[in-house]
Amino acid sequence: MPVGEPGDQSSGLAEAARRFRSGDASPEELSLAFVGAVLFCPIGEQGPRVIEAAGSRLVPMYSSELAMARGEGPCEWFSGAGSDLVRVVPAGCGMVVDRGSDSEVVLESWAIRSSVQLDQAVGGDGAHRGEKASGG
Repeated sequence: MPVGEPGDQSSGLAEAARRFRSGDASPEELSLAFVGAVLFCPIGEQGPRVIEAAGSRLVPMYSSELAMARGEGPCEWFSGAGSDLVRVVPAGCGMVVDRGSDSEVVLESWAIRSSVQLDQAVGGDGAHRGEKASGG
């Protein structure tokens, strides 16, 4: 099933983010959706792209290639499970998922790392490097 299609774990993350923003999902539910999702991350000069927003340093991550193309435009990227990608977020940075969409949510990387350590059932080394994403 293509990433971002209804029923996959990445669209589950977008739904969990919407529910969290409206107060209908707990931080734990959002965290579990994040670690189980396949995410796409634009590449910066020395690893994941880091942006400055509202006084915070954030790594943008997207729940699909299409969402990334809409949010970033053409870019080099890599992908992997949220449980793996949280480990490449630089110290002192948070994450913004699906920036610019109705499911945009900012997450603290330390909170997600804690949930990854608690949930030993989620894991693996599923990171993949991609080409340029383009909108469609």
